[in-house]
Amino acid sequence: MNIKVQQYLSFKSKKFIFRLCCFFLASGAFASPLNNPISKEPSLSFDLKNVLITEVFVSIEDKTDVTFVFDDKISSSKQHLTLVVKNQNLTAVLSKISALTGFQFKKLNNTISVIKMDEA
Repeated sequence: MNIKVQQYLSFKSKKFIFRLCCFFLASGAFASPLNNPISKEPSLSFDLKNVLITEVFVSIEDKTDVTFVFDDKISSSKQHLTLVVKNQNLTAVLSKISALTGFQFKKLNNTISVIKMDEA
């Protein structure tokens, strides 16, 4: 090959690599945490001491756009709970409640079903 052809191919490969890098950079911008549903969850903070579990659900409903659905066993439960949360998203709060109560949560759109783990 002569030198002009080699320079042309070298330029074309650099141009291709440049375009490929631009594509990946642009793709990364669309996959940023700003578009992540978890990061769109509101930050929750509350200090609930010795309250019924249903009162915890009402507090979360008041601060978010979710609704809790549960059966009579849970709503008639006399289980009390102390929950202190500072600037945590809904997923983290539900994990904390699950660890304290043994409840499992299943979210579909804006509805959260509450199930006892032994029933799941």
